[in-house]
Amino acid sequence: MIDKKYRLVICGGTFDHLHEGHKAFLRAALMRGERVIIGLTSYNMIKNKPFPEKIQKYEERLTNLIKFLKEENVFENSTIVKIDDPYGPSITLENAEAIIVTEETKHRAYEINKIREKRDLKKLEIVIVPFLYGSNGKRISSSQERENENMPRKTKL
Repeated sequence: MIDKKYRLVICGGTFDHLHEGHKAFLRAALMRGERVIIGLTSYNMIKNKPFPEKIQKYEERLTNLIKFLKEENVFENSTIVKIDDPYGPSITLENAEAIIVTEETKHRAYEINKIREKRDLKKLEIVIVPFLYGSNGKRISSSQERENENMPRKTKL
């Protein structure tokens, strides 16, 4: 187990149909920070994602996230904030020490650090969490699941 290296870490996501990949990502954040701020994307953030109509409503994603945090006994150490842009509180919190991202979102962490630097805030340490892969060798992804739901199914004659 990794010792909690930071007092406050930040992470974020859509957390649609909270799956094992999300849980592994959140656990990585929770293992590293004494406190974790989790940005949960609003409708404004998801409307341009592939198949946005398939994404759970904010309230449902929030409920699932809270349930998971309680099951992990870390709800008291977590704060969930609604985010309407890719940065959320990461560009304003003075006491934040690290940001938890994936390969797919690490570019955003670099942008955040540039904004923080311009605001005379300490840069965040960037922690990249690897993706989780299923038994089929494919990355576990809500976007992939939504895309698969919209693919025409082959039918047997």
